[in-house]
Amino acid sequence: MAMNTQEAGRSHRQYNERGNGNGYGRGGYSNNRNYRQSGYNHRNNQDTATIRIQSQYRQRNHHGNDHHQNHHELNNHRPQRLYNRSRGGLTENRGRGRGRGNKNQYQRKQWKPKDTQSDAHAKEREESKQHDATEFNLENSLNVSKGLEYKLKDNGTIWFYEHFMDESAVQSLWKELMTLNFQQPDYKVRGRIVKLPRLQSHMKDKGVTREMASLTQTQDGHSWSKSMTIVKKKIEKLCNCKFQYVLINWYRNGKDSIGWHCDDEAIPKCKNVVGSVSLGGPREFIFRHKDWKKKKIPQVEFVLTSGCLVVMKDDTQVSWQHSVPKSRELQNPRINLTFRQICSGCKWCKPFFLLRFHVIELIFLCFCDYVL
Repeated sequence: MAMNTQEAGRSHRQYNERGNGNGYGRGGYSNNRNYRQSGYNHRNNQDTATIRIQSQYRQRNHHGNDHHQNHHELNNHRPQRLYNRSRGGLTENRGRGRGRGNKNQYQRKQWKPKDTQSDAHAKEREESKQHDATEFNLENSLNVSKGLEYKLKDNGTIWFYEHFMDESAVQSLWKELMTLNFQQPDYKVRGRIVKLPRLQSHMKDKGVTREMASLTQTQDGHSWSKSMTIVKKKIEKLCNCKFQYVLINWYRNGKDSIGWHCDDEAIPKCKNVVGSVSLGGPREFIFRHKDWKKKKIPQVEFVLTSGCLVVMKDDTQVSWQHSVPKSRELQNPRINLTFRQICSGCKWCKPFFLLRFHVIELIFLCFCDYVL
């Protein structure tokens, strides 16, 4: 794993007014399931209390500033010679006599009965080939060769892979995720019940319950698909750990968000690795220290583009919080895949402390009975 250490403090918002230099144009309000690349038109904010991470390894195409070509020069060629069926010759032969034409172009074709069984077999073979090619392309489109490591205060660690998945794999996975059942759960805030400002779904191993995964959803989780299994195994190999479920958050537009929080289930050392993959439109992803006011620690901001991977490990959930704020500029839909771990048998987990509490309570009751 080739990974470099980069000093923070540079601007990550190096985008022009009409896009981000990678073919992303501005999109409007969207609440459907159609995949669309999004634009990032936010201007540079000279806020000294925020550290913005600079993009790396961004490839520029003809929408960028480096190799913008003159389309008039590219289209300056002779028009294509088209066949004129009505005159029996080429379009360039108008006024110069009739062309030779094709003797059989107006002959009536003989009707033959259609072999539906052979067509069905051919269609099935074609779908099988496309499915195998999709799996092969997805497995080879995941790239973890170029990544950056950021060391945060109080033993927080972030790995950032901006080009973890290419655009064709993102679109293929997006179409697959749109077939899942999504739900908008309820949660309690200051004594009142409100709707979660995003849609959720999840995939899990057999035997994993909603209580074990600390989920607010009431629907049952889906089993792992082949494409999601490929992505999961790639991140597991990178992080040297195992994930038992993935939380799928669908941000329909810029109004959907998530406030400041830390992943409480990822605080114990036995399951403190969280892998996050972004699909679709870019969104701001901000970190802040839990004692940022007292210690005057600046925030750390990432712009999560389509196909990027963020890994949070070590004591990131212990000392830091993160959020995806609402946005007026970034309106296109985004799906976030958060791969998480489950452990129920080590000394850092809650079941162990509950068991220890019950054992101490039992010993205390036995001692009281003996004294009395």
